[in-house]
Amino acid sequence: MKTIENIVLTAFLHDICKVYKKEGYVKDNGHFCNILSQKFKIFSPDNNNCDNDHWFYLTQNYYNEKSDQNNTLQKIIRAADTFASAEREEGFDKNIKSIKNEQLIPIIERVDLKNKNHDITHKLPGTKLSFKSKHIFPIDNKEPIDKAIKINTHDMEKDIKSIPIFKGNTNTDDSIQLRCITRFLLSIFEKYLSQVPANINTDTPDVSLYDHLRITAAIAEGLYEYHSDKNDLENANYKDKETSKWLLVCGDFSGIQNFIYKLTSKKAAKGLRGRSLYIQLLCDVSAQYLIKKMNLFPTTLIYSSGGKFYLLIPNTHRYKSLLEQSADCINAWLLKEFRGEMYLGIGYTEVSGKFFEAGRMGIKWKEANESLQKNRLHRFSNQILNTPDFFTPQELHKDNNVCQACSRNDSEAEIKRDENEKNEENKLLKCKHCRVLESIGSCLTNVRYLLWVWNSDIIINCEYIYKFKFKENESETTCRLCFFNDRPQKHQLEKLADYSLEIINDLEKPEEFGFRFIGKWNMLQGNPTEFDEFADKAIGIKRLGILRMDVDNLGEIFVRGFDFLANCEKEMEMGSLSRLATMSRQLNMFFSGYLNVIINRMNRQSEKAQIIYSGGDDLFIIGSWDKIPEIAYEIQQEFSKYCVNKYFTLSGGISMVTGKYPIYHAAMLAGKDESKAKAIGEIITESPPKDTEPIKQKNALCFMDSVIGWEDYKDVLDIKELIKTIIEKTNNRAIIHKLNIVVHSVKVFEQMKTSKYSFQEIHELVSFQKWRWRLIYNLHRMASSYSDETIKNDINELQKVILSLNNKTRLPVLSWLEMPVRWADFLTRKEKTDGQTNNRAN
Repeated sequence: MKTIENIVLTAFLHDICKVYKKEGYVKDNGHFCNILSQKFKIFSPDNNNCDNDHWFYLTQNYYNEKSDQNNTLQKIIRAADTFASAEREEGFDKNIKSIKNEQLIPIIERVDLKNKNHDITHKLPGTKLSFKSKHIFPIDNKEPIDKAIKINTHDMEKDIKSIPIFKGNTNTDDSIQLRCITRFLLSIFEKYLSQVPANINTDTPDVSLYDHLRITAAIAEGLYEYHSDKNDLENANYKDKETSKWLLVCGDFSGIQNFIYKLTSKKAAKGLRGRSLYIQLLCDVSAQYLIKKMNLFPTTLIYSSGGKFYLLIPNTHRYKSLLEQSADCINAWLLKEFRGEMYLGIGYTEVSGKFFEAGRMGIKWKEANESLQKNRLHRFSNQILNTPDFFTPQELHKDNNVCQACSRNDSEAEIKRDENEKNEENKLLKCKHCRVLESIGSCLTNVRYLLWVWNSDIIINCEYIYKFKFKENESETTCRLCFFNDRPQKHQLEKLADYSLEIINDLEKPEEFGFRFIGKWNMLQGNPTEFDEFADKAIGIKRLGILRMDVDNLGEIFVRGFDFLANCEKEMEMGSLSRLATMSRQLNMFFSGYLNVIINRMNRQSEKAQIIYSGGDDLFIIGSWDKIPEIAYEIQQEFSKYCVNKYFTLSGGISMVTGKYPIYHAAMLAGKDESKAKAIGEIITESPPKDTEPIKQKNALCFMDSVIGWEDYKDVLDIKELIKTIIEKTNNRAIIHKLNIVVHSVKVFEQMKTSKYSFQEIHELVSFQKWRWRLIYNLHRMASSYSDETIKNDINELQKVILSLNNKTRLPVLSWLEMPVRWADFLTRKEKTDGQTNNRAN
């Protein structure tokens, strides 16, 4: 085993004993070392002769005070452990046997943008990952831990023992297998160690053991490679804090939205599902490609989701060159395959030890993103310089055909009829990529496993195979992605030296060693399969609802949110890389994983909404318009419970279109509504009401062209239901007309937002203008025209509710009264299922 492999494995496993101590077992690292060495021959010491530089000895004796403290490898690993442990505050007890707090504190709750001293009142339940809310949602500190759901290390060991042993080509490099097994261990550790605290001997454990182990391994690998490049391994100062020995790399795909949404509406659902999943897969395979080209361990990958990934690599000229050359290969492939629609931007910043120790990695996170933005200004610059005919116009398709899905029309598009469609009307002209992406979208119905196979031509029988080949004549980094409805057979996997196997949306099945979260569509008979079918299932007006939501102020949270009070009662910068990684992963767990649970629950009675994309910190959902607001509110409520922190809020926008409206424009409309929702936080901050604390959170929803704070959603719902009830009882729509008169009378005051008046003054002007007496007059006259007392009572109740709420809501009632009025109007309209116009709802 190579020196670097011994270092990374030891760093990755140095604290594994803590999961056993949490369970009350007296087991040291040696117990786990024996499991690995007995399972995998390549992990075993040669001839059972374990020297002081072997990972088995280093890991087993990590906490042995009698071990060789002058061992160079030990020095590197201990330095990496120190840098990775920057989150350990004053009061930390270095005695591994000391236990102060066995439960992990949710780092999301601890983040603070202002007060720096809010109480932490929750803990995580301490279970393996699961989609069950009681397993992943924080619980009150006063509640007892349910011992029935605690982590079972025997299950973790069973999953490890279930990994197939490679029985293929004996000439295969052991290094490939080592990195492959490390990927399996990463997935298993994420499943079992995400709620195990890395430091149980402190009062505020907020970093998981899983994140601490993988970050330590990444730091150790960079530390060794940096000093190896300098040729000073024996005499180096590994605890040096000033020298920049690492690079934090940020990779991000631009053009994603245009790629996903640039479809016509006709039979676009399968293509949209396929494109959304493809971006997720492309991001992951690109990150792995870069890691393989640099010959680094999988622990290099800090985070990957939403088309963006972060790596921690050694800061040497060699690794910079490999990174840039490999990214160029990907971009050359993207240019050829997708005509420049997508581009992989790469940004990086140098990192020294002081940024780990001082907990200022949020600054480096920001710098890496700023470097990325500069790189994006020079998209495909190398390809332009190295391709003389780059700007030569592309030839059009020989038959002048145009793809009816994405409008592509060049000669290389291979446009032809989709013969897989049984219905003649659906046999549209499609380009090669649309056919492939629709096939991927179709696979989502029944697929249960994804198998990633690198550098192998072994025949694999499965439902569908897609090949990523970023560079011609480079087989060692060619990846085949295989879709399986059932688990691949063990004998198939034993022939593969370098692969990953992921079970889809299932964390309960035993003896698995990889998983992935995907927003799947339920394509059972009778459920909608196309956008217009969702529109047709809507109550009232037949429209499709588009929901976009994301986390507010996340950039500010990364930079400033970790400056909170430490145990020493001093405000400190506590944004270590481990903390940033833990928080990013916990957010992704909600959006990529738990969101599926919410949608399935909301669809229990009728399939009326589906996830197009969810991951990282945002989401995109389509469905029958009448169901979408309910789903948005449920997501916001669950997110609030998940984060238990007022600084973590969601804002969203909902657009309404006909089922045949171009999905790209529908997505843009929802995006504009989302931006409109986020704007109210900025407005209120500028001029808050008198004697109140400025409201910095956005935390809002834009629907029906009106914006409300989430705290006022139930008031909107009450008004909507009252209006709807009145329409149904009176069997006419006069109430809509009466209320619209009031709504329109205040429009003039909306224009004052850009005038000399402050927000507070506008608030007061609106509250005391003629709309009040006009509302009372109109509703009183309407009530008096009915003899039915229940109708009179409903109208009077509506008047009372509107007037009583005016000074109790975040924004004036009249600024959002249009929302419940139009909502009730659309719910009670009668319309044919095919809609009347091909545009946005009016």
